[in-house]
Amino acid sequence: MKHIQSPEIIERRRKILEAAERIFKRKGIEDASIRKIALEAGVITGAIYPYFDGKEEIYAELLVAAGSETALLADISVVPENAVFGSFERR
Repeated sequence: MKHIQSPEIIERRRKILEAAERIFKRKGIEDASIRKIALEAGVITGAIYPYFDGKEEIYAELLVAAGSETALLADISVVPENAVFGSFERR
């Protein structure tokens, strides 16, 4: 991932990621392309490359983001501090 931080750049990156997510859901990673992602995002193909090296990098970032969301939803603090696991007896 290339690191560019101005608000306009962050917004454009977000727009590209959202468009890519829609394309990946509809087409799958094999049939997705930078061209299709650009069209969905409303940008020219070359406008994606300052942010991402290719569709694989975009896909990887979406996977990381999905994993982060899942981790936030799975709040392990609900497990009591004194919980004991693995001590069940078989009858």
